[in-house]
Amino acid sequence: MTSVETVRQVCLTVYQAIASVQQQHPEFLNEKYRSLPLQQPGHQATFTDRLSTRLSKLPDGQAVVAEVEATLRSLFTPDFFQTADFATLITEISQIMGLPSDSPPPPDSTASLPVPPDERPADAIALLLLDAENFQLDVATERFLAESCTCPLQVKIAFANWRSLGKKDLEFHNRHYDLMHVPGGKDMADGKMIAIGSSIHEHYPLAKEILVCSSDQVMTSLCTKLRQRGLVVYQVRKEQDGSVTIFNSHTNETWRRPNSPAIPPLEICIAQLKELIRSEQQQSGQAWIPLSRISQLFHKQNEFTISQAVTTHSPGKKARDLFLDRPGDFAVHQPPDHQEIYISLFQVAGGAVPNPVVTRSEAQEQATPVANSPNTTKVNAAKPFKQATELEAALVQIVKEATVGVAEGFVDISIVGSHFHKRYQQPVTTVLKQLQVNKKFLNFLTSCKALKVQQKNKVWQVACR
Repeated sequence: MTSVETVRQVCLTVYQAIASVQQQHPEFLNEKYRSLPLQQPGHQATFTDRLSTRLSKLPDGQAVVAEVEATLRSLFTPDFFQTADFATLITEISQIMGLPSDSPPPPDSTASLPVPPDERPADAIALLLLDAENFQLDVATERFLAESCTCPLQVKIAFANWRSLGKKDLEFHNRHYDLMHVPGGKDMADGKMIAIGSSIHEHYPLAKEILVCSSDQVMTSLCTKLRQRGLVVYQVRKEQDGSVTIFNSHTNETWRRPNSPAIPPLEICIAQLKELIRSEQQQSGQAWIPLSRISQLFHKQNEFTISQAVTTHSPGKKARDLFLDRPGDFAVHQPPDHQEIYISLFQVAGGAVPNPVVTRSEAQEQATPVANSPNTTKVNAAKPFKQATELEAALVQIVKEATVGVAEGFVDISIVGSHFHKRYQQPVTTVLKQLQVNKKFLNFLTSCKALKVQQKNKVWQVACR
């Protein structure tokens, strides 16, 4: 019979391993066990008591190991038993039971051990594999991943059907990715990524660390193969809250990069959206702008999306709710049998507020778009500025007025742009183009000697000197 203390040690080891896998790789657990609060003492006591009752009746160590494995098979999916975590657990239990180190043999006993950093070649590199169809990797997150490696990140490969991703291929090309194109279809990018990743040691023999960026569970087998070849594998996945987690399979450490872009007050976001819509109305000549276009422009201008701004200030709301909930600021139109919705800014005749969801003809009867209002000046009808110095003087005056009573003296540049549009009936970006000033609004403010610009919490602000 096995001693009570030995059985207790085995049960605790098994329980700790299960809790660790639940935290780091919940996909290995059968679905009904993934959400159990295993960290609570009550669950631990219940599990260890039941397991110890069974193990204490067994005649020898071999029987204990077999019973533990049977218990694990009732908890985990088949993929878990091909991992190094399972092999390590069985080895630990065998040692506790005093069994020979080679009994039972771990499934990956032929795997190579990762080369310690101080023993790697001087030109060793890290490599990144990205499923670009399911994992949107921005520059800041990529930098965070690179800093997590001990080798320099030299090779980046992105997999996708690039025809379906707009201009994403150009963006990743400019960020020095090797682009792997796959046909359209479910899991096509996954299959190509696994095929290339499995032979990565042949194409890149200097690669000692691999970042596998995918939220798909099918990548687990690829990570296992790479570990067995002696590579340090970082499994990178995006969580539901937008955060990114990195699991180092060699050290069993997990890092998390929270999704925390600096999002300004909602009033500032709304002012930015109005400015973007007005500018797009003037440039396109259309009163109704697709929400997808507005979202694209907003995301390009900021490091966060409309959805992130709405979720931050109004949990449970969606991007379209921001416009639907403000009929005094925005009018919303969704054509029949269309998923796309269109947004416009309206100046309502007689002060009436239009119904936020109406047909295009009904909306035009209820309201007059700002771009076509008889009380406004069209962009090309008048040019109030003849040179850049006049524009600078106007902006300085607006900044002075906007910062009255502001303790620090700074105001967000989006507010300055909104005030400018209200006063001169055209976006400041349009005036810059008319004056042939080859600068963005922010750069022009920076060049103004009477103004000073700063970035606070990733939001650009301006003040008078």
